[in-house]
Amino acid sequence: MKTDLKNLKENVADGFDRVDKNFDRIEKSFDRQNNIIIACIGLPLAILAINATVWDILAHRRSIRDNLQREEEIETLKAEIETLKQRHIVSP
Repeated sequence: MKTDLKNLKENVADGFDRVDKNFDRIEKSFDRQNNIIIACIGLPLAILAINATVWDILAHRRSIRDNLQREEEIETLKAEIETLKQRHIVSP
């Protein structure tokens, strides 16, 4: 009878150990899947953020360049107007 109880306790302990190992395996599997999901979502978002930043920098540079060109054109037109005023072609 004692041997049967001892064997039963060992079998129950072994069963719990197997259940614990299975839970650990399942937990690791979920962790792995979560990491994959996070990577599949996080990497494209990071790429989009980098692209948006680069696009913003390029647009800002383009805007500055365009503003400088406009200022140069304005200065050229002002100089032409002054020249025409001096020749009395354009009234002040």
